[in-house]
Amino acid sequence: RTMKMTTITKAVYDKMIASKKARNIDDTSYYGYMYSVASKADKDGEDVTKAFRKEIKALKENVQYARSKTELDNINYQISLYDEFMPKELTDEELDAIIKNALVGIEVIPKNRGLIMKTVMSSVAGRADGKRVSAMIGKLL
Repeated sequence: RTMKMTTITKAVYDKMIASKKARNIDDTSYYGYMYSVASKADKDGEDVTKAFRKEIKALKENVQYARSKTELDNINYQISLYDEFMPKELTDEELDAIIKNALVGIEVIPKNRGLIMKTVMSSVAGRADGKRVSAMIGKLL
């Protein structure tokens, strides 16, 4: 049984093969790991960008433990490789429009904050951080 490879997984695979051919050992290793993360997400029916977001979060947490400039640069480089495959962040204006649209039919009272958050987050689809969304909704309540 063959697994359906998502567009992102295929793109990561192509980058891995290209870096192998270019004999770029570090990139081959990074893309190889990214490919395994993406493949596992595909296999589990999880969104690849969600899996990548977890990896980016872990890398950002590792920044504080970097013992040298080289190690820090390495972590930031890995984050940049993931960022290449992530959806673009929404601008404040775009996010504001999504929030206003989500509020249609929902009474804007603190009690409904959870419902509003849930509605907005499903529309945002990983293009804005939950903390940012929560802060913007907080201003309305």
